[in-house]
Amino acid sequence: MNKKLLKETILETIFLLSDLNWQNFRRHLKPFKTHNPVNLESWISSYRDGNIAEEDMDRIIGMAITNLTGPKKEQDEIIGTIIKLNNLLDKDKMKPILSIAEEIEKVQSKEIITVKEFTQKYGYGVDWQKNRRGRKEDILPYNQTIQGGKITYNISEVDKWFKRNNISEKR
Repeated sequence: MNKKLLKETILETIFLLSDLNWQNFRRHLKPFKTHNPVNLESWISSYRDGNIAEEDMDRIIGMAITNLTGPKKEQDEIIGTIIKLNNLLDKDKMKPILSIAEEIEKVQSKEIITVKEFTQKYGYGVDWQKNRRGRKEDILPYNQTIQGGKITYNISEVDKWFKRNNISEKR
């Protein structure tokens, strides 16, 4: 996730979670003579295309926060969410999130996975897997080349087994 995407998300969050109206907010955009968008989507699109500078986007986010309306409790919740999103802009704080996302993406793209990866992908722990593998009937499909050796799963077989047994992924 990059800085631009996070800033877009912050701005969208402000408008989504508050009763701030874009049409009323547009009057604050007059200093930005290069662009006066008719809606939030066109502002974000222009930002993506590089027609709006980083500093201007930061000022717009600041103005949107300043112009929040509604009950104080809701405003505090919105600002809390924005602070969390803004913390992601700090690269050091973003590294663990990115590495987890990359690890999950790798697991999602594999055809054969380990017991640990099964837990990451489907959300079911080692004991649950062991119980389903040890059944006499309707066994969770797995591969084990030697007794006591490493257990792996073929994702397509597991997905079919989940469907057949009406079991959903926990994640």
